[in-house]
Amino acid sequence: MTRLAWCGALAVFAIIMLWVAPFVGAVLFAVAVATVPPWGRTLAERAIVSTIVVVGATAVLFPRAGSTPVNDVSVRVFLTIVMVVLVAMNLLPKARRMPFPRPRLIDGLLLVFVATLWLLLVTPFIGGTTADVISGLYFAGWDNHGHYTTFANTYMSESTTWPTTDGSVAWNQWYPSLHSTLWALGTFLFSGAGLDRVGLLIPYVQWSAVTFVISIGALAWIATEFAERWVGRVARRRAMWASGVAFGVFAAWVFLGSPQFLFNAGFTNFVMGVALMGTASYLAVRSPRGARTLGWFIVPLAAVATIGLWTPLVLGLVPAGVIVAVAMIRHRVTLGVIWLVATVGIVLVVSARQLGDVLSAGGQEDAAEFARNIGEVAVGMAPFNVTAAIVAPIAAVAIAVLVHVPWTTRWGLAGPSVATATVALVFVPGAVAAGVWWLDSYYVQKALNAALLVTAPIIAAAVGVGLILALRWMSSRQAVAVTIVVGLVGLSTLGLAGTRQEEPLRGLPQFPGFEAIGQRYEGRQAQWLGELIVAGVDATEGLPEFAPVLWEGPGTLSNLWTGSIHGTLSSTQQVFYLSLPQPPEGEDAAAWAKEALSAFPHLRIAFVPPTEESAEFLRLRFGSADPRRVVVVID
Repeated sequence: MTRLAWCGALAVFAIIMLWVAPFVGAVLFAVAVATVPPWGRTLAERAIVSTIVVVGATAVLFPRAGSTPVNDVSVRVFLTIVMVVLVAMNLLPKARRMPFPRPRLIDGLLLVFVATLWLLLVTPFIGGTTADVISGLYFAGWDNHGHYTTFANTYMSESTTWPTTDGSVAWNQWYPSLHSTLWALGTFLFSGAGLDRVGLLIPYVQWSAVTFVISIGALAWIATEFAERWVGRVARRRAMWASGVAFGVFAAWVFLGSPQFLFNAGFTNFVMGVALMGTASYLAVRSPRGARTLGWFIVPLAAVATIGLWTPLVLGLVPAGVIVAVAMIRHRVTLGVIWLVATVGIVLVVSARQLGDVLSAGGQEDAAEFARNIGEVAVGMAPFNVTAAIVAPIAAVAIAVLVHVPWTTRWGLAGPSVATATVALVFVPGAVAAGVWWLDSYYVQKALNAALLVTAPIIAAAVGVGLILALRWMSSRQAVAVTIVVGLVGLSTLGLAGTRQEEPLRGLPQFPGFEAIGQRYEGRQAQWLGELIVAGVDATEGLPEFAPVLWEGPGTLSNLWTGSIHGTLSSTQQVFYLSLPQPPEGEDAAAWAKEALSAFPHLRIAFVPPTEESAEFLRLRFGSADPRRVVVVID
């Protein structure tokens, strides 16, 4: 009763604060999910399991293109329901025997790690003007525009279904956008309603960074936990040291290696999907008992959430799903079969809906045409060590064979890495059909990057375990020498991966992490671009139904940003922007704009020229056009 009373009091206080003081309520909610639910031996583990549950529940209750309201009320009601369920779980007999976890050193290290990484990511964007933020996102990666769009659309529409002014389907309505829903709910909780699209730029950066660091932190936890579990079987007293070394190796890779490029490029949803898939797989199969007690609800929730983040990654959960099904069937045949049929059915239905919307949005007639179309994409991937990514699944299998842990843990560890590498192979035929070298294919590279990400914690754990076990047989002098050598070799390896060849650091390789940091600051050097986009948005503020065009501007991406900050970008407007000759100037662009007006009866264009001469050029060519469809704006 004392346990239940403590949990209930914390929940009640957190719920009240969610309505009265949202920031305090959010902090208390975070404390609650890391302590109240009866799962996990440590604070970090309990928080990770709870996060998977909350994210999965969000995917179920707030589906893409759904009808559930997304606003300041729904987020508070949702979190209240979560709190009530977590407290109620403590009424279960088994929950009463589960002790509260005590803070550990590794929990503190993980907290410091994610906080430091978050500051490193957001600092270049904080304290600057709106133009600084836009230009920073512009030059960091193309995909930032797409994810800002889904986030802003969800917030402004207060729904995951986004209406447009021209009646066509909103652009990216088909895209897996669970992360955008989470960010919109978080923005409503902390800032309420009333922000405009410009005011959503900073929240976009902040939530992207929060999501990225939590995802990376979850992968870091796998490294620490696996190393501790591995060493604990052969040298229990050295388990904590192995865990610490594994953490250090993984953290060094994050800070000095290529992962930060993924944040710059706008691939936060992808990183979140990898982390969700990896942590859920590991937690579900650490032991046969864990497969029955945790796996039965973690795997389906993670699968639905992963489909809503980067759909192909759901294949990475198949090995864990098979292991859970086997464990449950061995324990109780009927229950195991029911779980297997239900889980497979749910995953297939959700996946089919997502794939169907993708195919219909692209206008493809069949899956083969879709494969060729995506196979043609050969640009846009963030830099990473491709060789390491190819080797990663092999390394995962080798470690799984060598490690002394239960069979479920062995193949649960290797499964996600091998599965994501298999996804890369699935994309190869489409690239070949499109005439693209398969290692140049964007989607092949992305799947390989997923394999590297999900394997990195395992490799870090292996390095930590190997180093600690080797050092116990050495003298102090030998141990210091070996540690220095291993550290230098590791650092040199990181320095040789993903370097900028055309601009080396005094002729020496540059750490990819440092290059990624510099990339985030480069946008401020082109503040004029952000100012141009803001000016275009301001000039067309009174024309919500029109697609703004920065005439004689930088090109496609600048117009896409202008259109998305201006309003909900429709599919028709996006096609118009992509097809417009670049940069939009001269007779060719004007002629194509006239053709677009004829081809799309509901398209309306607001030209924003930079000079009076440009304005006069447009008036001469569009002076006879319907003023309800074409406007030349001078500001």
